Amino acid sequence: MAVLVNDIPTDFFPTFRGLRQGDPLSPYMFVLIMEAFSSLISRAEEKGFIRGFKVMGRSGEGVLVSHLLFADDTLLFCEDNRDQLDFWKKVRLRLEKIQREFLWGDLEERRKIHLVRWAVIYKDKRHGGLGLRHLKDFNHALLGKWLWRFPLERESFWRKVIVSKFGEEEGGWTTREVRESYGMALWKDIRKGWEEFFLRTSIRIGNGRHTRFWWDIWVGDSKLKDLFSLLFRIATHISAVVADLWGR
Repeated sequence: MAVLVNDIPTDFFPTFRGLRQGDPLSPYMFVLIMEAFSSLISRAEEKGFIRGFKVMGRSGEGVLVSHLLFADDTLLFCEDNRDQLDFWKKVRLRLEKIQREFLWGDLEERRKIHLVRWAVIYKDKRHGGLGLRHLKDFNHALLGKWLWRFPLERESFWRKVIVSKFGEEEGGWTTREVRESYGMALWKDIRKGWEEFFLRTSIRIGNGRHTRFWWDIWVGDSKLKDLFSLLFRIATHISAVVADLWGR
């Protein structure tokens, strides 16, 4: 497809389905999805799965608030007990069941023969799947993004709060491992994925002030302390960063 500008066609560009951020149709798409999702949450509230909180006025009458939906955030209000949060695991399993029934054509009274395993359907289209998102893995990916944001957003308020409670390790790449059994349970679960996340990251040196010479993987595919174990044993500055030793 090309567009005429002053009767002169521009370069051709491919077309895709979907909407870009800022597209005039985006707000309408958001409203459609929001209404359906809001209805599901309200139904869960009516059946007692979750409970919101009541905003009281001068008259003594209150308005029950269970959720607020925005373009880039969803706020859910519930009691501070684990049972309220465990409900969302059931929601995920139910959504995956709906996906399977839709693709396989299953009905409650009869089941069809499944010619392809569900694990194959989750694969990328380039590998013979349909590219559907595994909700559990996708949730882990979203949580892992906070591990990615932590070393990048060094001046952000949320990071300062986390650092004030748990401190910094790995040259500011992450916090110490959370071992407490109370408080900050969300960050505790996010921090559990650090080792797996770090194994899949590559480091661009830059000024070398945030890359540890011995402990980070910045040359090849292994840590220098493992490649040169004898030198590491006699090193006097095992916590040095690249900038400290570069040019010596």
